[in-house]
Amino acid sequence: MPLHLPPKNAPATPDSIAALNQALTSVIAGHPGAVEPWTFYEVLDAYLGPWGMQGYPIGYGKVYCMAFNGNEALARNPQTREWVRKTTVALQEPLRDLVVARFRAGTLAKLTEPELRAHAFAVHPQAYTQGGLTMVVLTAPQLLPVIATIPHKEFSPASENFGATIKQVAATIDTVLPQAAGTVLAAMMPAHSGLFARAAQRDAQQFRGQMALNQWLANARRQLDNGELDSMVLLTRLTDRLNATQFNDQGLAAAARQVVLAADARKRKLAAYYRDQIAKNPALAPQVDRLQPGWRSW
Repeated sequence: MPLHLPPKNAPATPDSIAALNQALTSVIAGHPGAVEPWTFYEVLDAYLGPWGMQGYPIGYGKVYCMAFNGNEALARNPQTREWVRKTTVALQEPLRDLVVARFRAGTLAKLTEPELRAHAFAVHPQAYTQGGLTMVVLTAPQLLPVIATIPHKEFSPASENFGATIKQVAATIDTVLPQAAGTVLAAMMPAHSGLFARAAQRDAQQFRGQMALNQWLANARRQLDNGELDSMVLLTRLTDRLNATQFNDQGLAAAARQVVLAADARKRKLAAYYRDQIAKNPALAPQVDRLQPGWRSW
């Protein structure tokens, strides 16, 4: 659909401001005008530049938008797929707002590429956090290397974004990683995310609660796999409690579901063992019924 973007130096009237805002919004990822998730960057470059591959909209915004949205591993996991979708929108909306604000102020024609790039990098941490990267770290840590390696070239001193990348990664490591998952995650953090610092500042208590719950689920799964909870009573209490709990995050709900499935599998294994032992020695039946009530239903 054709866009009606007012000239950058056009008078900032209520109608022209509204037209610019509506036009740019229509091509943000998820909107009707966004043929692809990166359509917004193409429109932005054509309107403000064009700067091509040397500018932020095409050389960075579009490049990484394509890389993240086209990554099959991230697309297969519900948590990371939703994170990519939300983050894409959260990265584009502030750029729209910057353009509209500069147009309203009558200075859009003077907006330079370095100014646009600096603004974009400044909003990256908030965008990653709003997108839900905290929960990706908690529920899909196996995909962190995938996320981290997509922008790997930005870690090169030859990259013009090297300074911003290192600065934000360093801030993340120094402030929050020790309370989260240890230094092993430091090497996996995506460039210029600033995730943990922003997430902790915004809602430290919720963050710690999610961390604790995720750790509890991981410990429960480990104990199940090691046979440390091999009691029909304990296993039943565990599954009943999890099934009755409403989780605020789908990633945690999925992790809890895996624990329930593992516990049920353990129940079946225990029941099969008891049946085999009783078949060999029927006199054991009363003792098993007393110590492991409910096993017969499995």
